[in-house]
Amino acid sequence: MKKLKVIFILLIIFSLTLFTGCDIVINPTPNNGSEEEGNNGNTNGGGGTTIHNHTTVNFFTINDIHGQLITDADNNMVGLDKVSTIIRNLEKNDEYIKVSCGDMFQGSFFSNSLYGLPAIEWMNYEHFNCFVIGNHEFDWGLDKIASYKDGNLENGEFNEDCEVLGCNIYLKSTNKTPDWIDSYSIEECNGYKVGVIGCIGEGLTSSIAASMCADYVFVDPVPLVQNYAKILRDEKGCDVVVVAIHDYNTGTSNDRFASLSGSSRIDAIICGHTHTQEAEYLNRADGYQIPVIECYGNNSSVGTIQINMKDNAPVSKGKISHYQSSRSNSDNEAYQLLYKYYASAKKVGDEVIGYTTANLSKEQLGNMGCSALSEYFDAEVGICNTGGIRSAIPSGDITFSDLYKTIPFDNTVFVITIKGSNLRRAINSSLYTNIDDIDNNKIYKVAIISYVYENYDYFSEYAISSNDSYILFRDILMNYIKAKYPKR
Repeated sequence: MKKLKVIFILLIIFSLTLFTGCDIVINPTPNNGSEEEGNNGNTNGGGGTTIHNHTTVNFFTINDIHGQLITDADNNMVGLDKVSTIIRNLEKNDEYIKVSCGDMFQGSFFSNSLYGLPAIEWMNYEHFNCFVIGNHEFDWGLDKIASYKDGNLENGEFNEDCEVLGCNIYLKSTNKTPDWIDSYSIEECNGYKVGVIGCIGEGLTSSIAASMCADYVFVDPVPLVQNYAKILRDEKGCDVVVVAIHDYNTGTSNDRFASLSGSSRIDAIICGHTHTQEAEYLNRADGYQIPVIECYGNNSSVGTIQINMKDNAPVSKGKISHYQSSRSNSDNEAYQLLYKYYASAKKVGDEVIGYTTANLSKEQLGNMGCSALSEYFDAEVGICNTGGIRSAIPSGDITFSDLYKTIPFDNTVFVITIKGSNLRRAINSSLYTNIDDIDNNKIYKVAIISYVYENYDYFSEYAISSNDSYILFRDILMNYIKAKYPKR
């Protein structure tokens, strides 16, 4: 028996000596997803053997945050500090390519007053890989976002490994994308090389104040995606290619992406814009099912896609998951990062401007806004759009933050004159107005917000006279609320 034990021990020692001098990699250190770092020096595009940490390529995605940056129970806000906790938990076990799919900054007094800088700081803290431009990134003029990619650290800056994407946003003057916007980004996840193509819905210029996007055109993204996907596979050596689009299937764009084949095939579609939670699969010609994801806006949900890999290629349909941010605790470091900006803004936002005994619905506020416009400008008609009223106001004290959430856009007011027959043709169900009976032959004085005047052709084309007051619609409604709903 003793002899057997000795022989067994000798066999073990002999076996171990066979591995002397060999490199044995156990649990290699995860990379951060950037193309430059690679994974232990080995990537699919170069020599040597690629080391894969896991058998999935993973994406984490958020969309349409609209400036809801920090958790504040008093103002009913779920913040990015809770999203950070979800990211922490996910990254305990795996790597994720992080994508923000547009409309990140605009929508709250906190974010707007700083032009989205705290959101940039948070994305840097979480090492986001890609930011896709949405329609509301144009609300302040796109130069505000461009300043975060100008190399000047004093005014805030995206991390150098976070690409700003928008392959189909063209300057009219050059018929090309601006220099600071990239068409795609090349990332790594678990040793796989991944191409992310970013774009915006072709028709979304209609969701932007015309004056803010006058210099730009959004071209059909599908032919561009087809071309870039081929480049990413055939020239850049990508194992996976996905599309991140700030839109959800307008003009059946998702179906058209799914129809791309060969080297141009798409492995996943990440969406934004509609604030709806989506988890669907589209059939590709080769039988693969393409996962399509979108999350609710305002941090109500965030999401992940896990794509299963075999032989350096996606297999099956992957897995889509959504997470409710409100159920998470706040990440303390993320909260403190955001709060250093929020503390001063909160003092202004918490200023009480009025009091209401009952909830004020969006419809009530829209009609109230029309009355405020007509009263302020001594006009017969006030007009604003339903999409411009973003939130109801709960009963109790009305704060400046409440008003800002209701009207986050910096619309000024035009005063125009227009013939009744043209006014009748111009008014539709997407507008609030305070007139019922229109005399076709009468000339009306109308106070109308700038977005409606610029984007609804009948008003700008048929106005007999027009004048921009340069007074903000929000300020006019605030004064109206102060008068009609005085503080206690």
